[in-house]
Amino acid sequence: MKFLLCSLLCLISISYTAAVCADVNPANAVVTYSNDGGGDASPVGETATLVCSEGYTNDELVLTCTDPDVWAPVSSDCTIMSCSAIVMNDDGTANVTSAFTYDTVVLITCAAAHGINGVDATMTTTCQANGTWSVAPLNCTEMSEDESGVSALLATPLMVIGTFILSMF
Repeated sequence: MKFLLCSLLCLISISYTAAVCADVNPANAVVTYSNDGGGDASPVGETATLVCSEGYTNDELVLTCTDPDVWAPVSSDCTIMSCSAIVMNDDGTANVTSAFTYDTVVLITCAAAHGINGVDATMTTTCQANGTWSVAPLNCTEMSEDESGVSALLATPLMVIGTFILSMF
């Protein structure tokens, strides 16, 4: 009789726990679940789709709950996009204050009579969300006399026009 009583009590105290994965909470992403019924756990077989924030990426955008508390693939965080390193020639310098990652702004300064694409000797470029620089190529080259003369003239158009207007009155 003791054996029968213990068997009944033991069966009553056993509870069923479903095989689930804790919901993922990746940095810099929004997650949607294939069978989102609310709560903070997903059944085995459910998928989680990551949408990375602007300027972030993840090669594995769909995760699957394969076993209790096991999401595959394992890496679920979105990482910040990187731009290529800026290597300046001898005619210019790049003022870099942080790594070459999304939203980094770099000040490019060219030597005298040098410019980038025939434009001013100083400009900025920004690492964009797609991993490219907003201004490229980033090498200072010697400007021709025409280009440097136009740049010098464009730097003072109001003074020339102002002098002309004043001399007419």
